[in-house]
Amino acid sequence: MNKCHDPVNVSPVLSAKYSRRSKQRVALVCLGLLSGCFTYTPLVGLRPQPGQRVTFTISDQGRLALAQQVGSGVTSLEGTMVADGDGTYLVNVYEVKAIAGNSHWTGERVTVRAEHVTGMSIRRFSKGRTALAIVGTAASIGAFIITRNLLGFGSPQGDPTNPPPPES
Repeated sequence: MNKCHDPVNVSPVLSAKYSRRSKQRVALVCLGLLSGCFTYTPLVGLRPQPGQRVTFTISDQGRLALAQQVGSGVTSLEGTMVADGDGTYLVNVYEVKAIAGNSHWTGERVTVRAEHVTGMSIRRFSKGRTALAIVGTAASIGAFIITRNLLGFGSPQGDPTNPPPPES
């Protein structure tokens, strides 16, 4: 019997390879769902509240002033607002977007002066995007199940040119 087609004799290397691929696919689906659940709404004339997830767009002057704290070429900071003082914002930073690329942070506190900010937006939960992401995921899972005949409906698989031997 050919070992490649023997379902009992699957090599551990192949099994790990397929397991890793499955985990990657699940991670991609989850990432897609998470990104579909939020929108960023500009804050115009309002001040962010402590605990809100905020993105600050940084001015050219702010890029220079923040270079010591977050690195050179910063274009925006994203994080959770801690406090709003006299002309300053205290933020737990989770992402720094810069001209040279993005970097992920783990909540380090950074003080940003209001004069260095050209725009602010807050992250809000989006019911519409979340519903769309759920429907899209359900449709994808349904298509996967149907195309793989996982429910047992449909015609049996087999090679019509090479039928099985007759039973005695």
